Amino acid sequence: MGYHHGAEALMAQYLVGVGASLVLLLFVVEMLRRGIVAEKFAALWLFVALGLVFFAIFPGVLRWLAESLGFALPSNLLFVLAGLLLLAVSVQLSHEVGRLDVQSRRLAQELALLRHDVQGLQAARGHSGPDSAPAPAPASEPGVHTDDASPGDVT
Repeated sequence: MGYHHGAEALMAQYLVGVGASLVLLLFVVEMLRRGIVAEKFAALWLFVALGLVFFAIFPGVLRWLAESLGFALPSNLLFVLAGLLLLAVSVQLSHEVGRLDVQSRRLAQELALLRHDVQGLQAARGHSGPDSAPAPAPASEPGVHTDDASPGDVT
């Protein structure tokens, strides 16, 4: 009777593993469909999700691979693979951040040069630049009507 409960527990673990990996695969596909994950990372995340589904459906392959590589438990192999994946993603994201930082700096410098050129052209034409404050309205003299005042008002 103890064997029967052990088989039920293994079947429950198997079904939870398959279900969780399928949910992860559907989640990754939905994130890709909505454009949340960049296309350059799409292949990586699909590969990871499909790999987890494969290992969940065929746990014997994971056990064989773990034994072949000298791991005591298949879960240890999964943790090593997860760590390597996180390291690879971290390096890739660091590369992207550095590239975007250089690009942002270059664009800011180009924008500053273009603003300088525009201000120089506006100054040559006698116009004030976009950052200059508008000229203050002249103070009205007594007896002179402004646009806001009615004809009978005297300021």
